[in-house]
Amino acid sequence: MTNTTKEQERAELHRIIWQIANDLRGSVDGWDFKQYVLGMLFYRFISENLSSYINTNEPEVDFDYAKLSDKEAEFGRADTVKEKGFYILPSELFGNVAKKAKNDVNLNETLAAIFRGIENSAKGTESEDDLKGLFDDLDVNSNKLGSTVEKRNQQLTKLLKAINSLRLGDYANNNIDAFTMHMLSWLSTSGTAVIVEFPGVLYRGGAEQKIRKYLIDNNYIYAVIQLPPDLFFGTTIATCIIILKKSKTDNKTLFIDASAEFVRGGNKNKLSEENRTRILEAYTHREDSEYFAQLVSNRAIGENDYNIAVLSYVEQEDTREVVNITELNQEIAQIVSKQNELRISIDAIVADIEGA
Repeated sequence: MTNTTKEQERAELHRIIWQIANDLRGSVDGWDFKQYVLGMLFYRFISENLSSYINTNEPEVDFDYAKLSDKEAEFGRADTVKEKGFYILPSELFGNVAKKAKNDVNLNETLAAIFRGIENSAKGTESEDDLKGLFDDLDVNSNKLGSTVEKRNQQLTKLLKAINSLRLGDYANNNIDAFTMHMLSWLSTSGTAVIVEFPGVLYRGGAEQKIRKYLIDNNYIYAVIQLPPDLFFGTTIATCIIILKKSKTDNKTLFIDASAEFVRGGNKNKLSEENRTRILEAYTHREDSEYFAQLVSNRAIGENDYNIAVLSYVEQEDTREVVNITELNQEIAQIVSKQNELRISIDAIVADIEGA
């Protein structure tokens, strides 16, 4: 993808996010706005991720899960939940709901039922706790969206249409720095923004490097936390967290390597209470911790081409066994000596046998 195309996509993303903000302005505050946008983005993400997974594993040429009837799709529910941890029927996929939203007079009820269905799809499975309350913050029946059902549905239709128009492409390769900058623009002087990113945005060049340069030079990045792999639904990639603040007391960035902080729970990795406590303590103390956390000056980051990948700054512990060469040589000498003694003994036994 050319830089021109990337710039156009970023500009379009920024334009649409502002459009959503303007549409919802006056009805929801900044925090609620983020919840609705992020919630709908997540709904779209898991819908497309599930469809892609099913389509990829279906041998039939030109198979399209989104066009299947719900009755036909039920046959694959058990196996898919076992692999992905959740299930969404074709009629409930984000794209199909967005297409019919304008003519759905019960859109709020439709969405509420879909969100319950997604959460309930994991009931009785290892992923049940992970999906429980997943859409609690996305209240499609809130008076904040409008005083009547009709007004609420009008807002929801606008939101679905705007999110559906975003060109997101491949999530693993997609850069979302425009969204990061949008969140920064909404951030208050005393606020904190926590953003989950794919690892590429931490070190890639081009426009993403310019964004990192802006964030570092203006001292907005408070911390970067490397998370374990296979932590979230829909991807096994080891994601990271970027924490932004506009009022820092130093010109440094904290890097935390939490890539090994997990326990295996069912078909996904999870952060245990112990894991979360260790990460939080490192974040709170904001100081160097061997093999786990490193507080780095922004100048040093700039000298490293504004690379903010955690492993560029936090040294990994060498867990290989330390070998004492002197002791090893002594052991080898002893083994050789014993081998020689055995050979002499064997030769003597053979000689006795042959003499007999």
